[in-house]
Amino acid sequence: MDCIVSIATAQHPLDPNPKYAPKPIELSVFKAMSVGQDDPCRLHRAENERAYYNTKIYYGENPNG
Repeated sequence: MDCIVSIATAQHPLDPNPKYAPKPIELSVFKAMSVGQDDPCRLHRAENERAYYNTKIYYGENPNG
C-alpha cells in the first residue's frame, strides 16, 4: 500500500540541551516481498488478517484469492 513518510530532525521540545544540533540521518527503502497466506504477521492476530483483507478490497482485488 502506498504511504507517505515524513522525517523531521527538529529538536524535541523537552530536550534540555539549549543548542540546536541536529544529527545526520540515513534512510533505506526496500521493496517488501509478498506476504503469504501462512505468514506469521498475517496470522498473529485477527486484526492483522482483517487489515490484509480490507487492503485487497481497497485495491479492487479478490480478497479470497
